[in-house]
Amino acid sequence: MAKVNGIEELEEMKASAASHNAAIPNYNQWDRILKDFEELGVQSTGSFQGDLSLHSQLKAEAAQEVEKVQSEKSKETQQVQQKQPEEMTTTDKNQSIKANASSEITANYAKVFFNIDLS
Repeated sequence: MAKVNGIEELEEMKASAASHNAAIPNYNQWDRILKDFEELGVQSTGSFQGDLSLHSQLKAEAAQEVEKVQSEKSKETQQVQQKQPEEMTTTDKNQSIKANASSEITANYAKVFFNIDLS
């Protein structure tokens, strides 16, 4: 089989084969692979098996990259979710301190100005 470096050469090979009442095995699959390569700017290996192998490798690398990005996003989400309760706890503690201080000030004010013992 002749070396094929792109979709046009594959189509020429298909036309040549058809003129001899023959067909190219895996033509549709190879055509899709070459279109993917064209879109990605990847050079064909020139053979169906080479292109199939390279295409599989590229798909696996893309899947790994997607998984990596999803994992990073998941970690970020977990960190945000873990940080929020800490921040809320800090806020709650601050509010509690403010409330206690406010109560103490109010109690002291009442003691001094109204001679009330709130003990």
